Amino acid sequence: MRWSSMQSEKGKLNSRQKPVLIGFTVIMITLVVSITFIGYINWQQYELSWPRIHIIIDRQADSPAAYSALEAAEWINYSEILNRPPFWTFKDSWEPDLEWETWINYINNYTVGHLLDRTEYQPQIRRHISIDLNYTARCFWMTNLTIDVYTDRLAIKNETDTIVFWGRPYSHWYLSYSAILVNDSFEVTQGNGFQPSIGGNYGDVYFVYLGVEHEEVWSPVAAFKPTIDQYVILNASLDVQMIFTIDQGHAIA
Repeated sequence: MRWSSMQSEKGKLNSRQKPVLIGFTVIMITLVVSITFIGYINWQQYELSWPRIHIIIDRQADSPAAYSALEAAEWINYSEILNRPPFWTFKDSWEPDLEWETWINYINNYTVGHLLDRTEYQPQIRRHISIDLNYTARCFWMTNLTIDVYTDRLAIKNETDTIVFWGRPYSHWYLSYSAILVNDSFEVTQGNGFQPSIGGNYGDVYFVYLGVEHEEVWSPVAAFKPTIDQYVILNASLDVQMIFTIDQGHAIA
């Protein structure tokens, strides 16, 4: 009788444990399935987010005539003025390359067009790529324009207005190029940061600012980012009186 009673109690205990074990198993299966499903959804969203392309083009002028001057500045072949080719690549070629890093030496429709072409081509050969292209263009007609040059900024002034262009961080460490029209020929100078030689009075002119930031990130340890600030002065006939560029670049490979 005692043995029978013990067996009976053990049976009751097992019968009470079975629903608990079944419930625990169901909970664990549900948890695993949920985690797997959530992980799959997150992975899908991660994959769908590539490639990541951001393009900002901001072009402004203070009058229709200034807008025409801006367009003229964007079509000028600055190679002939600065004695620099439009591009530089690591393959020792001055021709633009859609697959390898290509650095632009100045800003016009040709060089910006190449960067736009890269935003279309690069995602075809690199699935996980992030590209940011920011192009800014401004044009103003200014009477009796004067440029004051400081270590970290340019002040563009006339009798009533002052426009200040601040340098980017550490810009004084990077190369700059200027070409100033003197007696029907351009005097070309290479230096670092803002060059005092471009300061002075230019009379009544169009002042054009062109800026490009282009960044491609292929992985946490592979990226490049060329950046250029460019300042152009055109007379009323849209002839170049001065061009000044500051090149900056960062690369990780």
